[in-house]
Amino acid sequence: MEPNGITREVVHRELQALAGLPGGLTPAAVVKSASAVQSPLHKFFIWDDTEAAARYRECQAYCLIRSIKVTVQPSGSQPVTVRAFVNIKEAADDGTINFRHRGTYIPIEIALSDEESKRQMLANARRDLAAFRAKYSTLNELASVITAIDAVMDIEASDFERETRLRTVVESPSRTYHVLDYHNG
Repeated sequence: MEPNGITREVVHRELQALAGLPGGLTPAAVVKSASAVQSPLHKFFIWDDTEAAARYRECQAYCLIRSIKVTVQPSGSQPVTVRAFVNIKEAADDGTINFRHRGTYIPIEIALSDEESKRQMLANARRDLAAFRAKYSTLNELASVITAIDAVMDIEASDFERETRLRTVVESPSRTYHVLDYHNG
């Protein structure tokens, strides 16, 4: 996190100080504190209002895209409500994917019918599972969930993809996805 020469420790110390103030650590409190030019957090924000407004509208568009839900029904399975669009990254000529790049959103039914898109969805799922595990592993109430995640994460990525493809073929040789309904939220 040191894009501006500010270490994580400095940022942590600043945020910890804000957390100890009346009102606690909130985005508004961080922005207010960072607005002072001498604040170590100042360089993490865009202070040009025109550029900030454009970036904010992009964040709003991101939220809008992610807010649309559809019900899809894989052939032979129960309907499930999912996000209508999936973020897919373009592979480089050597086949590598830059997961830091936001990529392009494509309809879920297209993503599920394309092997590369499905591979990326599986990689994202593994990354999300690892993040969930890291975030909640200290909660004893979720021990059985963490154990299940550990079992899945122990499977090598290629084995995980091969097993998932095999299960898909066994359960439903021709999976077609139909959008059944749209949902709010």
